Amino acid sequence: MVDIVFQPVKKLIVMEYTLYSDPETLASTLKNTVESKRLTFLSWAEGIVFIQIPYPIQTDVSTEELGRGNVYWATISYSFMPKFKRSIPIGEREISVVDVTPSETLKQIAVWLKKRTEGKTKR
Repeated sequence: MVDIVFQPVKKLIVMEYTLYSDPETLASTLKNTVESKRLTFLSWAEGIVFIQIPYPIQTDVSTEELGRGNVYWATISYSFMPKFKRSIPIGEREISVVDVTPSETLKQIAVWLKKRTEGKTKR
């Protein structure tokens, strides 16, 4: 029998975050990824559309940190998008957008990003 254990994230360390002027500009940064036919999507919650790049976990330090419940993200790129849309067109292609509101962690990330950029751009 396999033991299945849920271990929630205790701390999420974000190394960098970048605000884009609009969702289309953010989506266009993913154009090469989409053209290479790799699975690519943006996350949406609380009026924020974003994509996160995790810190590589091939080091002893990051493996140890994961064991403690600490997760590192190298960067988050995001934009304001008040209303959820299933996709954002970029040229002849579209980037899918997933409503991650059911994830408490990702919802908290969206709120965190909003607080850091209040008043810095029009919504």
